[in-house]
Amino acid sequence: MSFDLSSVNLQEVHDWSVDLARRAGQMMLDGSNKRFQNPSTEDHKTDAKKNAVDLVTEVDQAVEAFVVSEIEQRWPSFKFIGEETQSAGADSVLDDHPTFIVDPIDGTMNFVHGNPWCAISIGLSINKIPYIGIIYSPFLNEMYTAIRNHGSYLHRPNQIPLRLPLQPPTPLAVNTALIITEWGADRTTIGTSALSESSKENFDVKLRTYFNLLKNSPNMVHGMRSYGAASLNLCSVAAGHNDAYWEGGCWEWDVCAGWVILHEAGGFMCEGNPPDNFEADVEGAKVEEATLIGRKYLAIRGAKGGRKEQEDLAKWVWKSMEGGRMTYGR
Repeated sequence: MSFDLSSVNLQEVHDWSVDLARRAGQMMLDGSNKRFQNPSTEDHKTDAKKNAVDLVTEVDQAVEAFVVSEIEQRWPSFKFIGEETQSAGADSVLDDHPTFIVDPIDGTMNFVHGNPWCAISIGLSINKIPYIGIIYSPFLNEMYTAIRNHGSYLHRPNQIPLRLPLQPPTPLAVNTALIITEWGADRTTIGTSALSESSKENFDVKLRTYFNLLKNSPNMVHGMRSYGAASLNLCSVAAGHNDAYWEGGCWEWDVCAGWVILHEAGGFMCEGNPPDNFEADVEGAKVEEATLIGRKYLAIRGAKGGRKEQEDLAKWVWKSMEGGRMTYGR
């Protein structure tokens, strides 16, 4: 039985989460300043979760601990799923109950290198649907916010909130598309032994798809970008700065908040993989919305031509996979 949405004051949760994000963002700034002022201090060490590119810092852990404490005090009946608690082995099963889904520092690699493209991402899911999204980049001092069915906005200092997208949607086509992709933490190719066979296949599928999208042809994309933070990638697509974002291997804390922001800007989050029958019937294939815990996503901005243009772009990305599929477990 689904949760009664009317029992949650979404505006109240949104406003409280905005304040929480700003306070957590200040922790990120303070932690970064300390890291670079005293780079050898033990308190500011960086550890690898899976390999040398899958990182966690003590700032990640401190921010998440702070967020959890604040949520437990203000919303004790809500559940919580966070990147660092999940990585530490906490039981985090998403159900219909109101659930805060948080990435304390999305873009940890950027954070470690002093690259400003990182953020705290706070989402609220109800009935497994993202309803609230707050993404704050303290280094850029930009905040993206959204409540489902109430629009999404970009907040900058000393400006009125800007509704997304930032300009009217233009036609969407492959040969004018600027697409975001990410390399991910699983980078072993088939023929090596460091990862499982599915992980090896995932990286090879990504490489093959990137090549097909970029190679010289009448339908090659304008360009591809890799920024290193899924939440801000989704905001960039929602704003209209980029046309799409294709990703496999993300988790719900990477996409929950950004999903709402994208949706409210007229964007569409579809499956990162094509349906099983896609190669046999490309034109008739259905382009379905992704599931929050599916770990394979294709985010597409709003288009002047509506859903038809969005679905055409999705099918072109899928065709570029050449029959491959990404496989990610829980």
